[in-house]
Amino acid sequence: MSLIRNGPLELVTFDGDVTLYDDGKDLTKDNPIIPKILQLMRRGSKIGIVTAAGYTEAKPYYGRLCGLLDAIQASDLPLEARQNLIIMGGESNFCFKFDETSPVLLRLIPREEWQLKEMLSWHESDIKDLLDVAELSLRDTVRNFRMEANVVRKERAVGIVPKDGYKFCRETLEETVLIVQKILVGLEEMHNGRDADVPRKYPRSASVSRSARSTVVTTCLSTSETSHGVF
Repeated sequence: MSLIRNGPLELVTFDGDVTLYDDGKDLTKDNPIIPKILQLMRRGSKIGIVTAAGYTEAKPYYGRLCGLLDAIQASDLPLEARQNLIIMGGESNFCFKFDETSPVLLRLIPREEWQLKEMLSWHESDIKDLLDVAELSLRDTVRNFRMEANVVRKERAVGIVPKDGYKFCRETLEETVLIVQKILVGLEEMHNGRDADVPRKYPRSASVSRSARSTVVTTCLSTSETSHGVF
C-alpha cells in the first residue's frame, strides 16, 4: 500500500491460487487481503482477479471468491467503485463483473464486449482442433509416464488432475507441459510449410494458429508449479 500514497493506481491485478489464497482453497471472509483490496477500491483502483480456473458460469467463481464478494456487497462502496471488480477466468476466456443484483454477485460479460479483434476472429472449429491435439498429447503422456491422472476437457481448456490420494511432482508437470508445447509448435511449423518432428498419430489437418496455441500453452505453464494438475 505504500506504493500508492501519492495517488491511486488505475489497475491492480491478482492471481488466485498461491497468491490470494492457498493452492486449491477459497478466498474466505477472514482473509487479511480483503480489507486491503477494499481500500484500493475506495481509492479508485480497478481490481482484476486473473485465474486459470475455467468456469463458464458465475456460481463457481462466487464459491472461490465469496469472502471478497460478500465484503464488497456489505461495504459502503459506491456503485461505480463496486463495479470496478473484474474476474478474468480460464486464461482470458471468461470475463465476469461484480453485480450487486445477482444472487452470486457476478455476471458474465459477452466476449464481443471485451475480447481483442484477433481473438474474436478465431473459429470454434479451430479451437476444438487445437484442444483435440492437446488432449491426445496429454493422454499419451499420462500413459507413458504411468501417471495416476484423469484428463479433464472443458469448453476452452483441457488438462490433467491427479486421482484421489495422489499428487503430481513439479518435474512431471513441467515435462508434461513441454511435451504438449512441442506437439503444438511442431504442428504449427508443419502448417506453415516447415519440417517438424511430430508423431504421425497427430492430425496434420489441425489448424494451430500462433495466438491460439500460445493461449493454451500459457495456460499449462501458468499452473505447472502446483501439485493439483495442469490446465
